[in-house]
Amino acid sequence: MFKKILNTVSSRLIAAIVNILLLVFNSKTLGVEGVGAIGLILAVCMLIVVVNDIFCGGGLAYLVPKYEMSSLLFFPVFFSLFNTFLVSVLFYYLKLFPYSQALYVFFLSFIFTLSSIGKIFLIGKEKINNLNQVELLQPLLMISFLGLYFLLTKKTSLTVYLSFLFLSYFFSTFYSFYKLYPFLKIKNLRIRFSIFKKIIYYGFFNQLSSVAQQLNYRLNYFFIQKYLGLASLGRYDVATKISESSWIVSRSIAAVGLSVFS
Repeated sequence: MFKKILNTVSSRLIAAIVNILLLVFNSKTLGVEGVGAIGLILAVCMLIVVVNDIFCGGGLAYLVPKYEMSSLLFFPVFFSLFNTFLVSVLFYYLKLFPYSQALYVFFLSFIFTLSSIGKIFLIGKEKINNLNQVELLQPLLMISFLGLYFLLTKKTSLTVYLSFLFLSYFFSTFYSFYKLYPFLKIKNLRIRFSIFKKIIYYGFFNQLSSVAQQLNYRLNYFFIQKYLGLASLGRYDVATKISESSWIVSRSIAAVGLSVFS
């Protein structure tokens, strides 16, 4: 178990370093206002993911070792797609993001949720090495895509960053489900409402603390953007991401512990 924790901490530490390099790159190429714009969009996406995690969050990890993956997969994917659309529309009418960013918010929120589902199943199946690979793959792909594009064009933009962010999550999520494929028996794929009730039960109570935490972190983004502007939001976003890197050890231990004891 100690070896798994060490490997998990190492992979997440490397991922955190890559993400900090991305922050520096964005600050230099897009400016603090560009970083603020990215942070605002991702804050909206994270709030949507928090709602989706009722169906595919930590509560699902408790059920993964107890049921076939074929029985568990349908509801999280279907309801995350439905909720992503519904909540995206709601947030748009609340004017949390402009119409021009609507597709980015929808697709990023959905791929973030699919990525979360893949990681939860990897944890439930005790595939910690594969989980670490996924955690590391996404930021490495992101910095590779963005760096190569910048070298070829000598420019970047908000839309370029968001597009590559989606692609990096798409490929890392695809890899996670590729590693899960041996556990997925397509012919046994079916809908079981008894399992759906358990997903809701465990997911809802598990998400109560997460909702409060995310609201505490993410609502600040909207207040800062409204009253202080995108430049101030960009500085706040950088500080927030750097401070969140201090959670690497605790999150690594939690992931391994959830895998072993679920």
